Amino acid sequence: LLLELLILLSRNSNRRAKHRTAAAVATYIDRQIELHYPRNLTLDELEVKTHIAKSRLCRLYRAAAGQTIMAPLRRKRLAHAAAQLRATSRHIAEICFDSGFNDLSYFYRCFSRQYGCNPTAYRGK
Repeated sequence: LLLELLILLSRNSNRRAKHRTAAAVATYIDRQIELHYPRNLTLDELEVKTHIAKSRLCRLYRAAAGQTIMAPLRRKRLAHAAAQLRATSRHIAEICFDSGFNDLSYFYRCFSRQYGCNPTAYRGK
């Protein structure tokens, strides 16, 4: 009986996952970004948490938010890095990795694109 109950629960949750609205998925993903931006949040992890295939997850998010899932994640990480640059004298590499970036070169490119100057110049302002 327990096995039958678990099977029914699993089927029911899969049905609900297929019928989630784009707005509900976007809200959930935005919340995950807010909570977990410093760590390596991946599409694979979001797929497991939502029980929705990555391609469908990306389509739903784009339909609701008009952007990719990684765009708000990157902006959140860059905002955190900018705040750290203004408030502390920590080394830029520490801030980079603390903000969730895994590559210093990529961090510099993204930061320069977002703020119009590199992190060193931003700190100097």
